Amino acid sequence: MATTHTFRGTDYRWRLAREHVDEVLHYSHWIPNTRGFTREFFDEHYPGENLSGFLAVFRASDILLDDGLGSELVGRCHWKVRYVYFTDANSWAVEWDDTITEDDGNYFYTGCRTDHSPGRGSFTGSFADVIDDPEALTDRVMEMLEQVFGRT
Repeated sequence: MATTHTFRGTDYRWRLAREHVDEVLHYSHWIPNTRGFTREFFDEHYPGENLSGFLAVFRASDILLDDGLGSELVGRCHWKVRYVYFTDANSWAVEWDDTITEDDGNYFYTGCRTDHSPGRGSFTGSFADVIDDPEALTDRVMEMLEQVFGRT
Protein backbone atom coordinates (compact mmCIF):
# COMPACT_ATOMS: atom_id res chain seq x y z
CA MET A 1 0.00 0.00 0.00
CA ALA A 2 2.97 2.33 0.04
CA THR A 3 2.87 5.16 -2.44
CA THR A 4 4.53 3.93 -5.62
CA HIS A 5 5.55 7.32 -6.99
CA THR A 6 7.19 10.42 -5.65
CA PHE A 7 4.87 13.36 -5.15
CA ARG A 8 4.77 16.69 -3.41
CA GLY A 9 1.70 17.60 -1.43
CA THR A 10 1.92 21.07 -2.94
CA ASP A 11 1.19 19.56 -6.36
CA TYR A 12 -2.46 19.09 -5.33
CA ARG A 13 -5.24 21.45 -4.31
CA TRP A 14 -6.48 19.48 -1.28
CA ARG A 15 -4.95 17.37 1.49
CA LEU A 16 -7.34 15.40 3.71
CA ALA A 17 -6.42 13.25 6.68
CA ARG A 18 -8.45 10.15 7.56
CA GLU A 19 -10.73 12.07 9.92
CA HIS A 20 -11.42 14.69 7.23
CA VAL A 21 -12.42 12.00 4.73
CA ASP A 22 -14.77 10.53 7.34
CA GLU A 23 -16.17 14.01 8.01
CA VAL A 24 -16.96 14.40 4.30
CA LEU A 25 -18.57 10.94 4.30
CA HIS A 26 -20.75 12.02 7.23
CA TYR A 27 -22.29 14.61 4.91
CA SER A 28 -23.24 11.93 2.35
CA HIS A 29 -26.15 10.88 4.57
CA TRP A 30 -29.60 11.85 3.30
CA ILE A 31 -30.49 14.05 6.28
CA PRO A 32 -27.74 16.67 5.83
CA ASN A 33 -28.28 16.47 2.06
CA THR A 34 -32.01 17.17 2.18
CA ARG A 35 -31.60 19.94 4.76
CA GLY A 36 -28.86 21.76 2.86
CA PHE A 37 -26.14 21.03 5.45
CA THR A 38 -23.95 19.23 2.89
CA ARG A 39 -23.92 22.24 0.59
CA GLU A 40 -23.20 24.57 3.54
CA PHE A 41 -20.38 22.30 4.69
CA PHE A 42 -18.74 22.33 1.26
CA ASP A 43 -19.25 26.07 0.83
CA GLU A 44 -17.53 26.70 4.16
CA HIS A 45 -14.72 24.13 4.07
CA TYR A 46 -14.16 23.30 0.38
CA PRO A 47 -15.37 26.28 -1.68
CA GLY A 48 -16.18 25.41 -5.29
CA GLU A 49 -16.25 21.66 -4.57
CA ASN A 50 -19.11 19.23 -4.00
CA LEU A 51 -19.78 15.82 -2.51
CA SER A 52 -19.98 14.02 -5.86
CA GLY A 53 -16.52 15.30 -6.82
CA PHE A 54 -14.97 14.21 -3.54
CA LEU A 55 -16.61 10.79 -3.71
CA ALA A 56 -15.17 10.34 -7.21
CA VAL A 57 -11.68 11.00 -5.79
CA PHE A 58 -12.24 8.64 -2.85
CA ARG A 59 -13.36 5.86 -5.20
CA ALA A 60 -10.54 6.45 -7.72
CA SER A 61 -7.91 6.43 -4.97
CA ASP A 62 -9.41 3.28 -3.44
CA ILE A 63 -9.45 4.64 0.12
CA LEU A 64 -13.01 3.61 1.01
CA LEU A 65 -13.91 0.56 3.07
CA ASP A 66 -17.31 -1.06 3.41
CA ASP A 67 -18.97 0.46 6.45
CA GLY A 68 -20.89 -2.72 7.21
CA LEU A 69 -24.19 -0.99 6.50
CA GLY A 70 -24.56 -2.26 2.94
CA SER A 71 -23.93 1.01 1.12
CA GLU A 72 -22.52 0.36 -2.32
CA LEU A 73 -21.26 3.89 -2.92
CA VAL A 74 -19.45 5.04 0.21
CA GLY A 75 -18.27 3.69 3.53
CA ARG A 76 -15.48 4.80 5.81
CA CYS A 77 -11.93 5.84 5.12
CA HIS A 78 -9.32 3.08 4.98
CA TRP A 79 -7.62 2.76 8.36
CA LYS A 80 -4.10 3.06 6.89
CA VAL A 81 -4.67 6.42 5.18
CA ARG A 82 -2.51 9.19 6.57
CA TYR A 83 -3.45 11.70 3.85
CA VAL A 84 -5.09 11.76 0.46
CA TYR A 85 -3.83 14.57 -1.76
CA PHE A 86 -5.91 15.57 -4.78
CA THR A 87 -7.05 18.13 -7.24
CA ASP A 88 -9.72 15.97 -8.86
CA ALA A 89 -10.48 12.30 -9.61
CA ASN A 90 -7.69 12.26 -12.21
CA SER A 91 -5.02 13.86 -10.05
CA TRP A 92 -4.48 12.29 -6.63
CA ALA A 93 -1.99 10.48 -4.40
CA VAL A 94 -2.39 8.61 -1.13
CA GLU A 95 0.08 8.66 1.73
CA TRP A 96 -0.37 5.40 3.61
CA ASP A 97 0.61 4.95 7.26
CA ASP A 98 2.52 1.67 7.29
CA THR A 99 3.01 1.86 11.06
CA ILE A 100 -0.65 0.96 11.57
CA THR A 101 -0.96 -2.81 11.43
CA GLU A 102 -4.55 -3.46 12.45
CA ASP A 103 -7.96 -2.08 11.52
CA ASP A 104 -9.43 -0.36 14.56
CA GLY A 105 -12.90 -0.45 12.95
CA ASN A 106 -13.49 3.20 13.78
CA TYR A 107 -15.18 5.92 11.82
CA PHE A 108 -13.21 8.95 12.92
CA TYR A 109 -15.58 11.88 12.41
CA THR A 110 -16.60 13.02 15.90
CA GLY A 111 -18.81 15.97 15.01
CA CYS A 112 -21.94 14.41 16.52
CA ARG A 113 -20.28 12.97 19.63
CA THR A 114 -20.04 15.09 22.75
CA ASP A 115 -17.27 12.87 24.16
CA HIS A 116 -15.24 13.14 20.91
CA SER A 117 -14.77 9.38 20.81
CA PRO A 118 -14.40 7.63 17.46
CA GLY A 119 -17.64 6.11 16.25
CA ARG A 120 -18.41 2.73 14.72
CA GLY A 121 -19.74 2.60 11.18
CA SER A 122 -20.62 5.68 9.18
CA PHE A 123 -23.53 7.66 7.84
CA THR A 124 -23.96 6.81 4.18
CA GLY A 125 -26.56 6.65 1.46
CA SER A 126 -26.90 4.84 -1.84
CA PHE A 127 -28.24 8.02 -3.46
CA ALA A 128 -25.16 10.22 -3.09
CA ASP A 129 -24.77 10.71 -6.85
CA VAL A 130 -28.16 12.39 -7.25
CA ILE A 131 -27.78 15.09 -4.62
CA ASP A 132 -27.68 17.83 -7.24
CA ASP A 133 -31.22 16.86 -8.32
CA PRO A 134 -33.54 17.68 -5.38
CA GLU A 135 -36.53 15.91 -6.96
CA ALA A 136 -34.57 12.69 -7.52
CA LEU A 137 -33.17 12.90 -3.99
CA THR A 138 -36.65 13.35 -2.51
CA ASP A 139 -37.94 10.37 -4.52
CA ARG A 140 -35.04 8.22 -3.27
CA VAL A 141 -35.57 9.26 0.35
CA MET A 142 -39.28 8.45 0.13
CA GLU A 143 -38.48 5.06 -1.42
CA MET A 144 -36.04 4.28 1.40
CA LEU A 145 -38.52 5.36 4.09
CA GLU A 146 -41.13 3.09 2.55
CA GLN A 147 -38.67 0.19 2.58
CA VAL A 148 -37.80 0.77 6.22
CA PHE A 149 -41.21 1.65 7.64
CA GLY A 150 -43.56 0.12 5.07
CA ARG A 151 -45.22 3.48 4.48
CA THR A 152 -44.32 7.13 3.95
